[in-house]
Amino acid sequence: MEQDFLEEMIAEQTQRNPNFPRMVDEELGRLERADELIVARKAAKLSQAVIAAGMGAPRSIVAGLESGDVQATTEILNRYAAALEQAKALRATS
Repeated sequence: MEQDFLEEMIAEQTQRNPNFPRMVDEELGRLERADELIVARKAAKLSQAVIAAGMGAPRSIVAGLESGDVQATTEILNRYAAALEQAKALRATS
């Protein structure tokens, strides 16, 4: 039953905006990338504070991204990824 509702909603939104399926795919891609970055941060045993410092952002941005309260924009994800790589590189040289 719920799948029928979802399919109807997608069809309705697509009628209103033919770009809707592409927009959904893009958002799903950003969410997947966010999940991958979070897993990588945890695997590297880096804190949210370290990533936030590397991003030049408050820790609440990182916490919000990880909890889903902050939208995973391409800009935020790129800054997170750069901070993650920088922190991992600094750890490797220490």
